[in-house]
Amino acid sequence: MLRPVLCCLGLLWAGVAFARDDVTLPAECIFIVKGTDVIRGDCLTDGIGSGGAFAIASPDGQYRARVRVRAPGVGEAFWNGVAFAETADVPLGAVVLIGACWASDKAKLCVAH
Repeated sequence: MLRPVLCCLGLLWAGVAFARDDVTLPAECIFIVKGTDVIRGDCLTDGIGSGGAFAIASPDGQYRARVRVRAPGVGEAFWNGVAFAETADVPLGAVVLIGACWASDKAKLCVAH
């Protein structure tokens, strides 16, 4: 009886882990929302993907953000919006790539390894 329960719990845990941004690489980040520093300095990232897409998190997991690339130099930014929420799914809107950062009038996201 215990084996089916453990199996189902394992599948549930796998779904939760997949839903979270897989941010495990140490990096340096800047994440600003409406002029307020959310993350500045040490962070975790998933690396910089195709076209410059990435996900970041504060070391304590309090805040998360990600950029999804729509076209070269144009993307959309998201964050968790509430401390310790596990997914960055609150829209920050369109962002453009300026140097090493994605930015708009609402947010700025930068990551360096």
